[in-house]
Amino acid sequence: MNINLDAYHQDGISEWEVTDIDMAIADLPVGYYPIDENAAKFKTKSDEGHSYAHHLLIEQTMNNLNDGGVGIFIVPSQIFQTEQAKKLSEWMVSSVYLQAVLDLPSNLFASKEAQKAVVVLQKHGGNSKQADNVLMGTIPDTNQPKLFEGFKDQLQDWARNNFKG
Repeated sequence: MNINLDAYHQDGISEWEVTDIDMAIADLPVGYYPIDENAAKFKTKSDEGHSYAHHLLIEQTMNNLNDGGVGIFIVPSQIFQTEQAKKLSEWMVSSVYLQAVLDLPSNLFASKEAQKAVVVLQKHGGNSKQADNVLMGTIPDTNQPKLFEGFKDQLQDWARNNFKG
């Protein structure tokens, strides 16, 4: 792909060594983060028991982006329907703009419970603003080229209208 990329190996919940990040893309692990002391500083931490690792990683990533930075995350489709979703939603309202939620095609997953979605967040600050229309829907099956091509065009139009610069 001929891109300049730096990779860092560390516990993603610990303090990050890298700064000056404009965009982060992650396929997040799903499950509980076992070190409650590390999770204690996060607004998305669970009030009882272990916190969801994917919630903590979203918050950590967005906290470490530059103002106006964009985070693109692959998450469980049910992320906003769990017992810990309220804390995640409260943090999101105060810290980021929810720009898009797109379910991946269901044929990619063995069961509805395993289905994933793409969530696009933008950190407050800089030239960032809430998209006029949050992009929501399901990405068409790639085996349906006409539907997928139409979706791609809609996505490009939406991005041009909401991420100028």
